[in-house]
Amino acid sequence: LSGEVKKFTGEVKRASGKLNNEKFVNSAPEAVVTAEKQKLADWQEKLRATQERLAALEAVQ
Repeated sequence: LSGEVKKFTGEVKRASGKLNNEKFVNSAPEAVVTAEKQKLADWQEKLRATQERLAALEAVQ
């Protein structure tokens, strides 16, 4: 699970970086920006759920 957390964290950073880049947001088609926002939300949810599972497993040990 820690590998998944690392992967998801990287994807969140990548998507956030794109969306924080004014040049990308201003020049990309609206559909692309919207899709990137959805990807970010999806990665954030996967990261949150995986972190919760990892914490639950660590609590059991």
